[in-house]
Amino acid sequence: MSEPSPASQAPAKRPRPVISCLECRRKKLRCSRSHPCQQCVKIGRPGKCEYQVGQEPEPNIEYSAALSAPNKRQRLEPPAIIEGGGSDLARNALSDQGPPPVSHGIIEDLQDRVSRLERALLAQSTGRNGEPAISQSSPIRPSADDFVCPEKPLNRLTQMSSQFNDACAFMVKLQNDATTPKMMALRRRLKDLNYSAEKNHTAQHSRPPPASSIGRSPLQLPPFDVCEKLAILYFDNMEHCFRILHFPEFRDQLRVYFSEGEHACRFGFVPQLVGVLAVAVILGTHGECEAARSCMAIKPDDALQFMKNFLRDLQNTERYRLPALQVKMLLLICGWLNLDPMDDLFRLNGELLRDALVMKMDQDPMTLPGISVFEGELRRRNWMTIVECDLMLSILCKMPCLVPSYTSKPPRNVNDEEIFEGMRRLPPSRPTKDWTDGLCQYLLAQSFPRRVAACKQIDDAAHIKTEDVLQHTRYLEKVLQDLPPPLRFNYTGDAASKTPPRLMARMELDISIRRPLMHLYSRCILSPDMGELEREVRAGYLQSCLMLANYQDLFDPQYSELNVPRPQGYWDFFYTCYRQELGQAILGICLEIKKLDPAAEANAGAARTTQPAMSPDGANDNSVVRAPSYTQSSLIYAAKDTLEPMTRRLPYRGSKVKDIVYYNIILTSLLPQRPGQSREAMILERLQELVRECQAELERAHVQIIAAPADEHGAEPTVDYTSYVGTSFDPVWESFPKIDIFERFDLDEL
Repeated sequence: MSEPSPASQAPAKRPRPVISCLECRRKKLRCSRSHPCQQCVKIGRPGKCEYQVGQEPEPNIEYSAALSAPNKRQRLEPPAIIEGGGSDLARNALSDQGPPPVSHGIIEDLQDRVSRLERALLAQSTGRNGEPAISQSSPIRPSADDFVCPEKPLNRLTQMSSQFNDACAFMVKLQNDATTPKMMALRRRLKDLNYSAEKNHTAQHSRPPPASSIGRSPLQLPPFDVCEKLAILYFDNMEHCFRILHFPEFRDQLRVYFSEGEHACRFGFVPQLVGVLAVAVILGTHGECEAARSCMAIKPDDALQFMKNFLRDLQNTERYRLPALQVKMLLLICGWLNLDPMDDLFRLNGELLRDALVMKMDQDPMTLPGISVFEGELRRRNWMTIVECDLMLSILCKMPCLVPSYTSKPPRNVNDEEIFEGMRRLPPSRPTKDWTDGLCQYLLAQSFPRRVAACKQIDDAAHIKTEDVLQHTRYLEKVLQDLPPPLRFNYTGDAASKTPPRLMARMELDISIRRPLMHLYSRCILSPDMGELEREVRAGYLQSCLMLANYQDLFDPQYSELNVPRPQGYWDFFYTCYRQELGQAILGICLEIKKLDPAAEANAGAARTTQPAMSPDGANDNSVVRAPSYTQSSLIYAAKDTLEPMTRRLPYRGSKVKDIVYYNIILTSLLPQRPGQSREAMILERLQELVRECQAELERAHVQIIAAPADEHGAEPTVDYTSYVGTSFDPVWESFPKIDIFERFDLDEL
């Protein structure tokens, strides 16, 4: 990793009159210009607050009152960065005081981290893991002259549902209206459609056998050649951004298993093998997947139960060994692909993070006794995978991120064959111009401190300025623009560059960066106080939304030409893994459709013709994203084009009638109103047409339309639906009105 350029090499700025205190001036913080100023009070050093002669400040009345108040103790506030006052420059203020001391003892360390769950320090998140200081990296921190900071802070984030009032009003009426014949008929047809689709998905999804029937031995697995091909399929497609296992070691253990038996394998290999084979079978892109599907042990439900049994039976001394942690990581990935409920995945990743902290994986393995060079590198890979998953699930579930500050260095950019047990030193990282097994995770590790710190800063702050958000988004946009050649979609440097696994790796890396990027943009886009930077925020947000929406075409069998026996598997994989990201992209496009009205498009077109020229990569002097050049009609077409494949793939796993219905309600509520027709009538007509389209797709796949059951009063079943796979918590529609025909079904009935 290159060292940050020294501050002495920064270009000199023109002299300006000093109006802030000397401490804020030195640390480049926004000063309240009182004595002592708010920044000096917050960092606990009011005595350091001094001003230049001739710039006498006003007294800080609130501070004086707090000191004189009886029986009160001054609160220890988080640094100014969490409040949004000092942006990323506050990092320098804390770095001058040295890194915070590391807690002694596991219990004390965990207690301290839990208490600081929502008070993450941006300086620690970046400065303590060996990355260059953010304020010293030119693409991260634009100059103060680049843009005007709005005076008003952004309000607390509002819900996306509040932007689509007409759609929400129709959803409420569809749920409650028991008098309008057309609405009641539509409700009944949607209920039958949803029941038929879910019944078909349940038939494809095998029921788990009783736990007692899943024995640990003898284990019935496919032949060696099938297992070997499935293992290669897993490593080719899954071990890119999220590294869990080491292929040469796994390959050697696989040969030992089939030549000498289970007793000769190392600790934890057999459940790892079951997890790897189960993930490959779920992917289902090759004939070996179908050949192995008949093996009970590696069916997804059985494989999950087998790994759970292994973890349950571990002794305390075995639970915190690296192979056991890797089994739990495979359990998380397999559960994700098996469409387990999102809240179950979130809890499981929380367990993973706690186990990793107990194992001190957040610390540099070189400082821990008894850790070999090889195991140390595996620990770095696993740690980055765990924290990446935690950031991902925290954003998707709209929960606070649990990742603490850490000292573990990023993993090396090397191929798996270059590291092995018994090695004395790690090889240096390869240049990023060539593809390696670890390139994706290596690149993600470089930006992870900034991504997690930005999300924590924005989520923790009660008020945050658009300027602070834009400092992070511009950095992430720059990261996406400056990806090395092997991670670009137009790269043709080697024969494997256009294979489906490489395409999936590039997409996975891009989405891993865009996920927090869109999260930051949404913090601005849903606030009424964007001010003069609204144009850049909307342009960047829409650009990412359209990029995510276009990704489904990469693996859509109707458009792509994937050289695999069963391309449908990649299509299923995309909708299984990225359903929520795709949903946020569709809602983002719909939000921009709402903001663009035909009357304003003429003015916008005229404004675009007078804009200054932009660089080829879409950046001008102030921004790294191109100004919006879309019309309302073109975005409507893009939204419809995104929804069409979702309707077409209704018979396949990962699809939901609820998603298709909700998106169509929202989009239709934004269409130009027809003369003499209300918006409610437009939505009603569109849903009637949608029911016919969905029925045609199900019939084309030989899925029978079955009438949904009702109770004796003709109402919906009252059975609790939370036991059904994937329905206990749905963050995509968290704030939208619920329609119970999509929420209640008995798993036994299905």
